[in-house]
Amino acid sequence: MNKNSENPNKTVVKISDPAKTQKNNTGIIFLGIFILIAISAIIYMMVSSTPETSELVKNISVVLFIFSFILLAVMTILLFIQIVNLTNLMKDEVKPILRSTRETVNDIKGTVSFLGDKAVSPVIDTHAKIAGINKIIKILIPKKEEKKGS
Repeated sequence: MNKNSENPNKTVVKISDPAKTQKNNTGIIFLGIFILIAISAIIYMMVSSTPETSELVKNISVVLFIFSFILLAVMTILLFIQIVNLTNLMKDEVKPILRSTRETVNDIKGTVSFLGDKAVSPVIDTHAKIAGINKIIKILIPKKEEKKGS
């Protein structure tokens, strides 16, 4: 049987591996460097070439621009989908956890109030009465103080 099917209320927390994060960052850095080199090559080809080659480079640049615009649109759509998923997670997962936490806090408040009324208050009252009786006894029956020898 699957562990997740045994306890449906169990929350699984995944911790990312720092080595994988480092690999992802390295890939992003290499991609950025590649893009900079490609842009530099396109600019160099446009400056140091014949008009026909410049026209070809211009056309390629327009195609790359359109491709990057389409990629940006797709990434924006994916971002929107992730925001919707996060909103659903907040609604479906976090709100019930907060509700159950609020109920637990209210239960604890009730328990503390009950213990205060049924256990602590009688003990305090008893100690107050004993202290009062001791004070009355000390007033009515004073202790004789012994004089110290000189």
